[in-house]
Amino acid sequence: DISAALDRRKVIGQAIGIVMERYAIDEEAAFAFLTRASQTANVKLRSIAEQIVSGVFDDDSQRRS
Repeated sequence: DISAALDRRKVIGQAIGIVMERYAIDEEAAFAFLTRASQTANVKLRSIAEQIVSGVFDDDSQRRS
């Protein structure tokens, strides 16, 4: 469904923006951060993005893994 795909893209874009601002990094590095967190936690990138946008994501736990 195109609407669901657009919603997923929007949430990932928001998460990228949050990560860029939080860590003073560019878009490419922010996407790499999300990808790495997704792989480390073994969850979909969309889930990581949703956690970041909602304020639930704990990046300290990702660093300890």
